[in-house]
Amino acid sequence: MTGFREAVGLLTLLALVVATWSLFALLRDDPGADRFTVVLLFEDAEGIGPGTPLKTRGVTVGEVHRILLAPGGRGTEVLCSIESAPGATPRVGSRFWIVRPWFGGIAAGGGGLDTLIKDSYVAYDVGDPATPELLDGARVPGMRFPPDNPSALLDLPPAQGDLEFEVRFPDSNGLLPARPVRYRGIDVGLVSAVDLLPDGRGVTVRARVDRRHRHLVHSESEFWIDGVRVKADWGGISLDGLDAALTGASLSFHTPRRAKRAPAADGAILAGVLERPELDLSAIPVLPASRDPEALLSRGDPALRTLVTVHYSCLERDWIGADDRYERTSPGVLHRTLDGLAAVLVTSRAVDGRLWVEDVGGTPEIEEEAITVRHPDGTVQEAGIAWRGPRETDLALLRLPRFPAAAPTIAPRLLPPEELAGPVELLSIDPGGGWRRVLAESDPTGALAGVPAETADSVVLRAGVPIGLWRAAQGRAKARWIRFDELPPGLRPAPSSPPAPTGKADGR
Repeated sequence: MTGFREAVGLLTLLALVVATWSLFALLRDDPGADRFTVVLLFEDAEGIGPGTPLKTRGVTVGEVHRILLAPGGRGTEVLCSIESAPGATPRVGSRFWIVRPWFGGIAAGGGGLDTLIKDSYVAYDVGDPATPELLDGARVPGMRFPPDNPSALLDLPPAQGDLEFEVRFPDSNGLLPARPVRYRGIDVGLVSAVDLLPDGRGVTVRARVDRRHRHLVHSESEFWIDGVRVKADWGGISLDGLDAALTGASLSFHTPRRAKRAPAADGAILAGVLERPELDLSAIPVLPASRDPEALLSRGDPALRTLVTVHYSCLERDWIGADDRYERTSPGVLHRTLDGLAAVLVTSRAVDGRLWVEDVGGTPEIEEEAITVRHPDGTVQEAGIAWRGPRETDLALLRLPRFPAAAPTIAPRLLPPEELAGPVELLSIDPGGGWRRVLAESDPTGALAGVPAETADSVVLRAGVPIGLWRAAQGRAKARWIRFDELPPGLRPAPSSPPAPTGKADGR
């Protein structure tokens, strides 16, 4: 009888242990109502499991509860809970990653080395306090690499306006993803991928350049891979690029002085050179500072939302001397025609070297013309001439392959003759960058008064709405501006697009 009671007691104790463990497991699977939950999406969850700590700034504030395969088996879903403590709730833009040991060589260093003797864990930064908090149960992509790993830059999507392009080489020469793109030794971008061409006859390097520096990349820019190179000749053996032995190979470029210098379009495919070319490192002339700083417009000025920069280049053939390359930068107006055509309004002289290049022998022989359009968000598109008005009109319309992501909210307006008189503003491209505003007056005949002689090609606006163009060649005391009503009916803007002008220019 005693043995029976002992058996019953043992079974009861065992059942209690099982029930306690089940309750504990249930609580682990349920983060609880007093905790914030987030689902992290990783390519793999190697090194972590249920119970793995979740840390921010080195402080444990939560743990991993469950790890499941994502639908379709493409990645993993990691359910985590975070304590409801001040400053611990992640925000929009918070970054999550798995801390594992990594070593990126002499230059890149290493990180996560504490996990060599401890288990891996999940870490995150809270993010900008000014951004809203994540919603409970939010699903957030996790980073493949910690922020202190150079490869973490590959996890960041390109910013709007960044230039993405491709360069092709016969060999990679040790170039790897996450290495910098350099111009005159300064990092201006990032190599995003290095891969074989589909036919295996070369290597393709995909890269992106920050929108602040994308104007440095041109259709004829020369790219090369800066790595360690051994040269042997009759003079002996020499080593080039010894710094690459420490920092790793990088993608560098420059633009020859006699190149077209037309800004490269998004998605351009460029050819790389095998050797570093001879660079012209002569002194760069310093642009003069603006004499009238208050006339410069801020980037957020609403008048700039529909203005673009048109870059034109051409080659003039000279059978006696060397060929000459000419360039011209002019303002234009982004425009949607009645039939939905993505276009830009510009003066004819801005996109035709025959109208302004001087040739002693008569009409200049112009070849290799290239036209690109730079939008307010920094993107660049190649353009072609779709329509040109009569010579006395000096108005042209460029066709774009498509509208940029940020379509303009202001459309050009066809001003009737009875509304010509009144204040206007002229917006021109400043040599030091940005746009300049000049206030002027239009009389009933369309002649402008009060325009300084040094004013460059400009867009004419009234009440912040483009109504025409002004050509610098007309820089006299009074000169008529080019009105948009010269457009043929099919190329005119939709009548309901622009707001009605008030008769007063912005800033008056």
